[in-house]
Amino acid sequence: MIYTSTSGWNYPHWKGIFYPERLVQDKWFEYYAKCFNSVGLNIIFYRLVPQKTFQNWQMRAPKGFYFVAKDSRFKKYYFLCLR
Repeated sequence: MIYTSTSGWNYPHWKGIFYPERLVQDKWFEYYAKCFNSVGLNIIFYRLVPQKTFQNWQMRAPKGFYFVAKDSRFKKYYFLCLR
């Protein structure tokens, strides 16, 4: 199986280019998941995300959809501070 993705789905400048003009932002993930079978979660690198957010994404994703997470920069910073 080949998995295709982008580094996220919440990009306002995609409206009218990838997302239909009339599609409300709350439905962007569902639309994205019809076109791709995975997504890179770059958001995790930049900020800490509550567990319930992940649970919400998982509930909205179709079966077999993959979330690929980039490691958090906070974790890297924490380990550098311990040196």
